Amino acid sequence: MIAILSTSLLFASCAPAVMGSQGSPYIADSTTTAAKGIAGKTVYVQYIYNQSAFDIDDDRFDAVKIDFATYNQNTTGDVRSPENIAPWLGMKVSGLPAGWDVSLAQAWVRKNIVKTSTSNSSIDVRYYNQVRVIYKITLPVGAVGSEIAELSFTDNGKAVGSKTLFVTSSDS
Repeated sequence: MIAILSTSLLFASCAPAVMGSQGSPYIADSTTTAAKGIAGKTVYVQYIYNQSAFDIDDDRFDAVKIDFATYNQNTTGDVRSPENIAPWLGMKVSGLPAGWDVSLAQAWVRKNIVKTSTSNSSIDVRYYNQVRVIYKITLPVGAVGSEIAELSFTDNGKAVGSKTLFVTSSDS
């Protein structure tokens, strides 16, 4: 009996994360793509914004280090994109009806590496500074239609920008 329980727990832990869960959020195609919530459920949606979308100090992005000893080169020869968690990024939401909720589940600042090349004794790395966020979206049972959320972001209380997020309800 213990062996059966152990085996089932082992296989359950290997199961892929459910799409739209915190461990495997839906990935928005662009920053203007509507966030699709599900009536009566909670889903997680990931968005990536360029640094220019916010007024976040450069120091936050400078702290993200490209470590060639740690970040192994992948099959394309590019260095992996490093990121730092951003617990200092806060968010307030307005404009949604009662029962509709959007919150900031997690945030990171990152260097999205787009090209790495070598010449002689130097390595050229091209990247974009970005902010990656995961929103937790909870809609009430029976929610229909679309709503507009106004998101106000702060860096330890200092206003750093705002975004508009379209939230659409679906049945599944």
